[in-house]
Amino acid sequence: MLKRTGFKQKLTKPMKRTPLKRVSPNKVKKSKTSIYKWTPPKWLGSIPQGSHGSTSTQKKTWKVISDFIRITDYHTYGGICPGCMTFKFYTYKDMQAGHWKSWGASNSYAKYEIRNLCGICANCNNNENGQIGFNVGMELIARYGENNPEYIDEQNNFHRGKKMEDIVLVGIIEMVIKRMKDLPEKPDYYEKVVARINEI
Repeated sequence: MLKRTGFKQKLTKPMKRTPLKRVSPNKVKKSKTSIYKWTPPKWLGSIPQGSHGSTSTQKKTWKVISDFIRITDYHTYGGICPGCMTFKFYTYKDMQAGHWKSWGASNSYAKYEIRNLCGICANCNNNENGQIGFNVGMELIARYGENNPEYIDEQNNFHRGKKMEDIVLVGIIEMVIKRMKDLPEKPDYYEKVVARINEI
């Protein structure tokens, strides 16, 4: 008879495992193309800062919106203040963009709401209550409809507690710059800004 031989299992040594190295979070390289990184466009530097706002971008946003309102109202009313209907301006630069709901009472992006702004004289802007406030409110209603006060309040409540982001403000600036195309007069920086935008 043939002698059976069983299969012998080869003894193998266990693989030597290399312990995982602990990497410090501070040494992890961050991606240079992070979606959270945003760089302001170069054309933004051609816009001067305005009088309202806490940051450079906020002040530039106010500058563009204020100019848009003042140029529009200056030519619409022939240089007459729509608040008191008596003061005569020599140029749109003499006007002020006044809020119906004040800057301080407006929340976040609502500070730049065009439907809350009117080009008026310094006296009306500093005494925007009583008859003057009524006149400005009625002027805005004539422009945007009888529900404009409710719209302003809705926008103000919607933006309550929101932090203003530069990327959103730059979008607002670009939108207003495009609307300036149809104005009868342009601010000094307009042509340079448009030229730099078109370079992109």
